[in-house]
Amino acid sequence: MMDVSNLERIHEDFGMKCKRSVEVFIIVIMIIVIIIIIIIIIIIIIIIIIIIIIIIIIITIETQLEFDLAGAVHDKEMPGVGRSLFTHSNGQSSNTYYDQYWEPEYEILPEIPENV
Repeated sequence: MMDVSNLERIHEDFGMKCKRSVEVFIIVIMIIVIIIIIIIIIIIIIIIIIIIIIIIIIITIETQLEFDLAGAVHDKEMPGVGRSLFTHSNGQSSNTYYDQYWEPEYEILPEIPENV
């Protein structure tokens, strides 16, 4: 027969092992949660960077269009404003063909003809 002191010692050892395994489990769960939080923060930072890049591209295109339109010669529409220095043989300036609603094509990869 086992005496009571041996049973108490076995019970205490089992309790200590259970406490250690629970502590290890809690630590592992905390590490996993911290890793998930770090991954979420990294994803948010990447999304913010992408949004900033898109905003910069939009502002750059708008600024370029405003600059291009500001430098256009508009002598055919406003009398009293100076004329172009150069005219063609028919007496018209290059501004005759100016279209204020024209927008350039921003093709990243233009099609290259086969005969080039």
